[in-house]
Amino acid sequence: MHRTTCIMLLMLSSGGALAQSSSYVDANSQRRIVQWDEMVDRVMTVDGLAWGARSKGLGAHLVFPMGKVYLRGIDLIDADLDGRLVRVSGILRKAAIGPVPQGVQGYPDRFDYFYLDLVQAGRIDKVVHDQLLPSNDAWIMPGLPINDALALIRSRQLSPFGLALAASPDGAVAHSYELSEGEVLLLYELNGVVQSVFKVQVSGGDKGTKMTPVPGCRLPEGMPADVQSDAGRPDTTTFSK
Repeated sequence: MHRTTCIMLLMLSSGGALAQSSSYVDANSQRRIVQWDEMVDRVMTVDGLAWGARSKGLGAHLVFPMGKVYLRGIDLIDADLDGRLVRVSGILRKAAIGPVPQGVQGYPDRFDYFYLDLVQAGRIDKVVHDQLLPSNDAWIMPGLPINDALALIRSRQLSPFGLALAASPDGAVAHSYELSEGEVLLLYELNGVVQSVFKVQVSGGDKGTKMTPVPGCRLPEGMPADVQSDAGRPDTTTFSK
C-alpha cells in the first residue's frame, strides 16, 4: 500500500549551527541529554512559529529556539497556521542531501539532516516544547514493529473489532480495534511491521464503508508517558495521507 509522506525537514548544516541533542527530565526526574541520532524513528514533538508559506527556496518552516524545521506536505494558508504558534508531532528521520553537479542549482556540499514525518499539527497559546522531545502520546504509525503497536493497543485496553475486509493483494495481515463508538483503528502488518494505518467509520450493519488512510493514530489516554509535561492539549489538525 502506498502512502504520500508529509514531511518536515530539519536542515543541519556542516557548520553545526543547529543543535543535535535535546535535554529533558524523564519519568524518574532525571535530567537526560539525548542525541537526535538516538531518537530516530520515534515520534517527537516541538513547538514553534510557523512561517514562510509563500517563501521561495526551502519554503515554509517552523522556527524554535534550537533552530528551524522546514515544512513539506502541508499548506499553512489552508490550515490557517501561517504566522501562528504551532505544536507539531512527527516521526524523526535522518537523511543526507547534496552535493549537486557544478552548474546545477542546489546544495554544493553534502550534509546530513533530520526530518519529521508529520502526523499532527495544531495551534497553541504558549510554547512548552521548545526543543525536539519524545511525544507524550502513544502513536501507531507505519514502520512501527507490530509487537510494539499491539503492546500499545493492549495498554489502552482497546477491544478487537471484526471488519469484513477483502484480502490484501500483498499478503498484509489486518488488525482492527475499536477506538470509540463508530470509529475503528485498522492496521495492516507486513513482515513484522505496521505497513499502513486507517481509521474506519462504521454504522449499523454497513461496516467499513468509509476507510481513511492516516499518517498515524494517537491512541486514547491510559499509559504513563516517558516524558512528563504540564502542557495542555492544543486544538489539532491530523493530516490524512
